[in-house]
Amino acid sequence: MRVCMIGKYPPIQGGVSREMLWDSYALASMGHEVHVVTNAGEVEAAFRVQEDLYAGQPGADPRTKSAVQVHQTTSDARILRHVPFANPFVSKLAGTAARVVEEHGPFDFLYGYYLEPYGVAAHLASSWTGVPYGLRHAGSDIGRLYRHDGLRETYGHVARGADFWIAPTLTSRGLHHLGVEPERLHRHVRHSVPTPFFHPDAEPMDVAAVQDGIIEAGELNGIYRRRERSFRRGEPTLGMYGKAGDTKGMSDLLRAFAATPGGAAGHNVVIASSGPASEVRRLYTLAERLGIERNLTFLPFMPPWQVPSFIAACDAVAFLERDFPIGVHRPLVPREILACGGCLILSRDVARYQLYADQLRDRENCLLADPRDVAELGDAIGRALGDPAAARAIGRRGHDEISRELEDWEGYVTYVSDNFARIASEAESRRIEMTMAETQAALARLYVDEAFRGWFAHAPDEALRKYELTEPEKDTLKAIDKKMVALFAQTLRDKRRGRLVATFPLTSRVCGREIVGRYFERYYDLHPAQPNMLVAEHAMAFGRFLVDCIAITASLPSYATDLCQYEQTMSEMRLTPLPTDDLLLLDAAPPPDADVPPQARPVLAPGIRILRLDYDIPSIADAIERGEAPQDARPTPVVLVMRVLPQGLPEAFRVNEATAALLDLCTGDRTTAQITDLLAARFGQTAGFADAIAGVLRSLRARNVVRAGADESRGA
Repeated sequence: MRVCMIGKYPPIQGGVSREMLWDSYALASMGHEVHVVTNAGEVEAAFRVQEDLYAGQPGADPRTKSAVQVHQTTSDARILRHVPFANPFVSKLAGTAARVVEEHGPFDFLYGYYLEPYGVAAHLASSWTGVPYGLRHAGSDIGRLYRHDGLRETYGHVARGADFWIAPTLTSRGLHHLGVEPERLHRHVRHSVPTPFFHPDAEPMDVAAVQDGIIEAGELNGIYRRRERSFRRGEPTLGMYGKAGDTKGMSDLLRAFAATPGGAAGHNVVIASSGPASEVRRLYTLAERLGIERNLTFLPFMPPWQVPSFIAACDAVAFLERDFPIGVHRPLVPREILACGGCLILSRDVARYQLYADQLRDRENCLLADPRDVAELGDAIGRALGDPAAARAIGRRGHDEISRELEDWEGYVTYVSDNFARIASEAESRRIEMTMAETQAALARLYVDEAFRGWFAHAPDEALRKYELTEPEKDTLKAIDKKMVALFAQTLRDKRRGRLVATFPLTSRVCGREIVGRYFERYYDLHPAQPNMLVAEHAMAFGRFLVDCIAITASLPSYATDLCQYEQTMSEMRLTPLPTDDLLLLDAAPPPDADVPPQARPVLAPGIRILRLDYDIPSIADAIERGEAPQDARPTPVVLVMRVLPQGLPEAFRVNEATAALLDLCTGDRTTAQITDLLAARFGQTAGFADAIAGVLRSLRARNVVRAGADESRGA
């Protein structure tokens, strides 16, 4: 496989650059030819990794061990002069990528990681070269840049044109809402820290030597380059690394360090960070005000491959991110610390959304604290620095109990290779299939529609106008062999059947794939491939057809129709974007935990489905998953409320008939008081009835099932 990746790369600092480095390294190690197109050489000093400064420290540069070919953009001040000035990164990256394709191709795909400027450049280069392109977003591009009106329009076109996306569940529905077909959305469901580099035996960095090696730091000379070395070898050391900023918890770290029980004397705090000079200066000024500037050592950004040696040099390493404004942001720093056996001091905010959250045990395999609570964080820091041996023991347990099982670099490398190969193959097949579907649809009409055949013979261009066919394809239609037509059509039919039948796994297990496949054949005879019809539209239409077929098949279990209806509804909810999926609402506040006032007019939230079934399908579905599909079942009517979770997955939960009746009345044209009166008349007025209704509405509002009115936005 030959891949051209367009994105951030060292010496650019940050998570996207780091992931591009390790993913390109992983693909190259599997024998793929990898080219990276980047503007890393032009990154501004504030966000540049200081490779030369750390050159003598432990940690092998992976770029020297792989066959990744890096193509850098360049800048020439004599030429690049225009008003208003802006470095034309998009044009330079797109042009460089197109040249790489021409000189080193053919390529299987282009891959742009981060929308601006890399995704836009991938889109342009693909349009010029015909090479398929895929995209991946981070947090700040989709969560912040996308909010700009002009950029949003550009990103929408770029997103919809991509042959594939690597996107998390949190944003997949938002991309679908934007117009990206669900079959183009993929995930990296596995990840691993590169354990050949991040491991407990990493050799520690000589922090004092690095500080001594700082020769010039521009306007920050007095902070990075000190008259007297601040780092003292042999003293307990607390470390932190990453971009400077309040949401990163660096100010919190300094305040808590100064308030450590027993005092800060005799302890080091080392922050490997940079960013805007004003932000670094603010942190140092805070340290002066707290009286800990002699304990504080500032180091510039380090290369990703030397982070393990930094962790090894510290008795504890803190990651205190909190109140981060971009919800899809998922940093890997805690896993890097655990992988190296470092004593991790972690903010409770971050701990909550980790996949391994239930394995984190405060004071046993990590130290947890709320960064905003100076006393609690100070206690955690004091615990680590007051007894470094105990802190390192906590770090070893964190590695043994969490990281050893969590990280699997060799498995990840194989997974990334296989995943990209599969995605690339599907993208290429999709491009071919789009033409196949157009041709097959036109051929179907030619061979079954006499009037269309006559029209085609008289005016072929007009007859085929709605079919997206090339001129050679049009010319071929008259002479094509009918047997080849049948084979061609059957191939397309088989692919569609595989995709659509897979949408109903439980129904297929109960009814048999042969029967469901037979119903697909009937469906396809009535609904052949149509020009520009999306797979999602086919899936929903087939689902409705399948429900009707099963309902009139007496030989199937009595609950089969309900089961199919359940899976059909789940499928439609997955495939139907909602107004609330708009990427502009990505970081909207959660629904309020508040009462629905008596004068409010409650209404169901967008996408809510109320499904009444004659059988307890959730219980039956669980039995089928366990391999215990019942031959038949007694009718047990249930009412299900079906909604889409914030993670983008559909959920169904049972409610009683009274709650279902309440939801039926939430149409936006009755007040809460009127609804309460109607339900009291139906179910009987009892003491506390109005309070009970208010409590149910409050609960449903908190779960985003109902809103206090039609004009209530998500989270309002």
